[in-house]
Amino acid sequence: MDPLSAAASVIAVVQLTATIVQLCGVYASKVKDAKQDILRLGEEVDALRKILITLHEFMSGPDGADSIVHDDLLANIARCFTTLSGFEKKLDLKTTQKAIRRKLHLLKWPLEQGEADRVIEHIERKTARILDRKLDFGTLRTAKGAAFDSYDNLHKECLPGTRVELLDEIERWATAQDGKCIFWLNGMAGTGKSTISRTIASRLKRQGLLGASFFFKKGEEDRGTAKKLFPTLVEQLVIGLPDMVSGVQAAIKDDPNISEKVLREQFEKLFLHPLLEIGHNWTKTITKVIVVDALDECDQEESIRHLLRLLPQVHQSSSVQIRFLLTSRPELPIRLGFSSISTDVHQDLVLHEIPEPVVRHDISLYIENRLALLRQERSLPLDWPGEEATRALVEKAIPLFISAFTLCLFIGDENWIPEKRLRAILADETTYLSKMDGIYQPVLHQLLTGQEESESQQLVQEFKEIIGVIILLATPLSVNSLSRLLEMSKDDINIRLRRLHSVLNIPNDTEKPVRLLHLSFRDWLLNPKKENSTFWIDEQRVHRTLTTLCLQNMKKNLRKNICELPSDGKLRKEIDMQSVDNHLPSDLRYSCRYWIHHLVQTKEPAADVSGIFSFLEEQFLHWIEVMSILGFLSEAISMLALLQSVVQDPEMSDNIRDMRRFVLRNRHIADVAPLQLYASGLIFSPELSFVRKTFSSEFPDWFLRPPKIRQTWTAEIQTLEDHFSSVGAVAFSPDSKVLATGSRDHTIKLWDTTTGALQQTLKGHSRSVIAVEFSPDGQSLVSGSDDHVINVWDISTGALQHSHNDYTRKVRTMNISPNGHLIASGTNHGTVWLWDANTRAMRQTLESHTEEIETLSFSPDGQLLASGSCDETIKLWNTSTGTLKDTLKGHVDWVLTVAFSPNGTLLASGSRDGTINLWVAATLSLKQTMNTKGYPQQTATYQGRSVVAVAISTNSRVLASSSGDRILMIWDVTTGAVLQVLEGHMSTAWAVRFSQDGQMLASGSHDGTAKLWDITTGFLGEHMQQNSPTTQLNAEAKKIPIDHSGQVIITTISPNGQILASGSVDYMVKLWSVTTGALLKTLPGHQDWVDKVAFSPNNQLLASSSRDGIIMIWGVTGDLRHTLDRQLDMINTMVFSPDSRLLASGCDDCTVKIWDTAYGTLTQSLAVKECVRYMTFSPHGGCLETDQGSLDIQFEYENSHPDTVLADSRSMSLINGWVYLDGVRLLWLPFEYRPMSWDSTGCTIALGYYSGDISFMEFRPW
Repeated sequence: MDPLSAAASVIAVVQLTATIVQLCGVYASKVKDAKQDILRLGEEVDALRKILITLHEFMSGPDGADSIVHDDLLANIARCFTTLSGFEKKLDLKTTQKAIRRKLHLLKWPLEQGEADRVIEHIERKTARILDRKLDFGTLRTAKGAAFDSYDNLHKECLPGTRVELLDEIERWATAQDGKCIFWLNGMAGTGKSTISRTIASRLKRQGLLGASFFFKKGEEDRGTAKKLFPTLVEQLVIGLPDMVSGVQAAIKDDPNISEKVLREQFEKLFLHPLLEIGHNWTKTITKVIVVDALDECDQEESIRHLLRLLPQVHQSSSVQIRFLLTSRPELPIRLGFSSISTDVHQDLVLHEIPEPVVRHDISLYIENRLALLRQERSLPLDWPGEEATRALVEKAIPLFISAFTLCLFIGDENWIPEKRLRAILADETTYLSKMDGIYQPVLHQLLTGQEESESQQLVQEFKEIIGVIILLATPLSVNSLSRLLEMSKDDINIRLRRLHSVLNIPNDTEKPVRLLHLSFRDWLLNPKKENSTFWIDEQRVHRTLTTLCLQNMKKNLRKNICELPSDGKLRKEIDMQSVDNHLPSDLRYSCRYWIHHLVQTKEPAADVSGIFSFLEEQFLHWIEVMSILGFLSEAISMLALLQSVVQDPEMSDNIRDMRRFVLRNRHIADVAPLQLYASGLIFSPELSFVRKTFSSEFPDWFLRPPKIRQTWTAEIQTLEDHFSSVGAVAFSPDSKVLATGSRDHTIKLWDTTTGALQQTLKGHSRSVIAVEFSPDGQSLVSGSDDHVINVWDISTGALQHSHNDYTRKVRTMNISPNGHLIASGTNHGTVWLWDANTRAMRQTLESHTEEIETLSFSPDGQLLASGSCDETIKLWNTSTGTLKDTLKGHVDWVLTVAFSPNGTLLASGSRDGTINLWVAATLSLKQTMNTKGYPQQTATYQGRSVVAVAISTNSRVLASSSGDRILMIWDVTTGAVLQVLEGHMSTAWAVRFSQDGQMLASGSHDGTAKLWDITTGFLGEHMQQNSPTTQLNAEAKKIPIDHSGQVIITTISPNGQILASGSVDYMVKLWSVTTGALLKTLPGHQDWVDKVAFSPNNQLLASSSRDGIIMIWGVTGDLRHTLDRQLDMINTMVFSPDSRLLASGCDDCTVKIWDTAYGTLTQSLAVKECVRYMTFSPHGGCLETDQGSLDIQFEYENSHPDTVLADSRSMSLINGWVYLDGVRLLWLPFEYRPMSWDSTGCTIALGYYSGDISFMEFRPW
């Protein structure tokens, strides 16, 4: 069926559902009998209607129909129509209307008992299938097998007659109108929590109350963490709450990577906000219960605490009551999490505190039931095994249900005779051992029954090799994957596993993972107190084995472009997931993700340096490519940092550091387009980089000529790109693991400083964020904004704790005291306010400045506050009394920044006058003045170097300053000498901060980025002992040779592709050979910035114009032909006529002038209504086509122009950081290599940089 017909089908069902919903409303109001059935049916049909409306809207979009119309979807829609048509006939619309007009009491409900349930079940099933086919949820990353009724969770429910009171209590909580938000069912290992969860989930589903379920499973990739919890819950929840669909779709559209964000963002955007958008239901408040099982098996303790803080927020919903049934062991993180939330929102039940007689009854009933089934299946005597044996089994199992479960599995194993297995259990008299000994020892000793000693030893060894791997895998693998990883046949593995069904979940499908039935089996095998027992497994030895196996697997299977992508510019989001599955089997994925995990767990990670180094030398880039494709780059960076910390070999440590720098530098593009690791990554790496040299053979074959590249890594670690506007505030957390950035885009972003990953985006301000500060304990973040508001955020959840907004004057700057008790804010009226951070009350109003407050800084002990103002002074205030202690005068212009040293001995101030003053805090005397205008040497283009930010390092030996010319400077506090100049930002860095651990410097810039700089080498290392600024300059930051002495504004290549002309803020025009890159000529003469250059079509002339309105015409050999009369305003555009005899110029004074290039004379001046920004001559030269219309040219034109020579006409473009050749995305330019101006000819592109440098790149033709 075509999309149009499909849309018509959807509309037909929508209309039918609307009719039925209306009829159900009539029946509900007039018929007393079967009212519950009527309401349930009405709600279910209405839910289907809303889903279909959303589906129709999606199909009506530009690409919607093509993406979702297929036979399965259409078949389900057709079946819905058939079911609903029959239902409508039963309701009999005409008869109903007549009954209403006559006697209302004649109206009766036409469905028989049970028929409503069947209709509802059918509609639910079709609704789920339609929703699954899909409402644009494709980008959500959900956890496979997490739902209670998935294949992976197909375990038994509670036996009828057991857990009766407990199950009833939970159901009463779920259905009570005043029930609490959370029910926490906790109990020790083996007490039956998961079985209860499955039972409750199943019951609630039958009643229409189950919203969703998620069963955590320790050691499983998807189910072992909370990363995919909310996407998985939402995917299920929208089936029962279709009104959420539009909100979820909007969240995904707004942020396609929402599944990658922190829990708070996922919860708010995917779950809470769509939930709150649901209006009141027309019948009653809806209740949905979400079951989350085994919360203690979530690997991240911090995630558990965050989760418990987030869930109670669902009480904000008035139209839908969401309740959570949580089960877990009573582990400390969970107990602490519950202790931090109000008892008003949760109730608890402790399983291991249930009276022993109740537990005994339920376990006894369970064992009797299982043994009865076994008698029937295996044709055993009716009196088997007898009351005495049954009682003995019950005693062995109490109080753990997992014990009863394991015993019954063991006895009923189809490969053994039940009577013998029972005797083995009953004969075990090791009552002095733990319960688990009594359960697991008989199971394993059966493996050795009837074996010779040598055979037994071999069986035990194979057991440890196979089972040891299975229990220590970071995530389960299938038999097929185990076979490839262990390099062992599937038959050998299956033979060893077939007798272990009582402790392992072993699917018949060898592509499905083998899982532990219960974690207690793993704990029992690894117990160090049982080192001398037969089946004890040496954890460290197995980790060593797994490290070796993973390395071997990767060496054997990794290669460049493993997924066979068609081009190096292929985006990761465009890669077909089926292709990924085909080329990256689960054992290879596992090896790539977890080899370093196993290495570190060996406790002797440096034992096999040669093997690790050999792998990295051969396969490092191939490994990172796979991690990029899988979306695990942050993990790779953390793994490299971990590896570097445990490797003792100095050379290898240096090489791993280089690898980590490589990944950090390229993390953004590797995440976007993985094959750019070999293109952009290698091409722009420093020439002496270990990665670049080692993998030089991997350079793309289409790349012929590299640009100018640095020799070594600079101090810049990474560039953080995600803000949409200027970054004006930065702050490190006390542990230096998180960087906060505040921006003019109204947001605060939190970054992982180890991996560069964006952790959270905090939204709550309505204008620019101008200041951010962490509290001393790192738990809160304070932000100040131009919206006159100061917000305090909870870092763990990202929640807004409270706001200070009870004043009207504009906040220009803000700071928080080191003890976190005071907040200082400065206004544009010269007033400083001191606030109590806990009570939000104003403590002091400090008034003495006469103009705007630009900067504030507390002393380390919090006793002093320094304020800098546009009145050119610094004032020091006593924070306890609010009195003015002193006024410091030493600057001759605005004071833009102040900062105390961490030890409190110095105060640094920076001014618009270009100086930095260092003051002795004790005496308030001026120690020294550092002048930024004296370094480096000024040029004719110098525009001032206002000091806009200063910071002093944690050891108080180094000062960092930022200037208005985008330069960061590092100073020796003792001598005042410049240690280093840091360049990399494209615009002014408004903020600088040192990390508390002394390892990094952060800067936030007007270019919309934040940068992290490494300050541990070079100027802060051994060179610190030397006095010469020359020797102290870090060799890593060796600057690219400058060609222009200032920013390149314009680059243009001649029509024949031979010469590049560049214009700069240094007033110069330079001519370059496109072929060799050599400088041909420097053309002086302009007295202002040169911002326009144009070649004549015959390649003989060059015109250049500067901002002062001067146009010069040159021969391409460098001789000045003419200086044209000065224009009244700036030149916007210039173009030569096809015969090169005329030059047209468009000026800001709304004129277009035509010049004779032979004589340099003005031949025509044309007035236009608005400034011309673009123009070109017509082919015959008699007309000038402009953005303001066509202009006639009065000049005798020569039709013949034989001197015109054109270069290769290949199409090359530079768009959003990408170089395209003939429309093909080819090469990503890192931030610092993106030009201010560029031009291309054929397969060569010329780049002009802010630094003044000119560079060329050449590509191989297709």
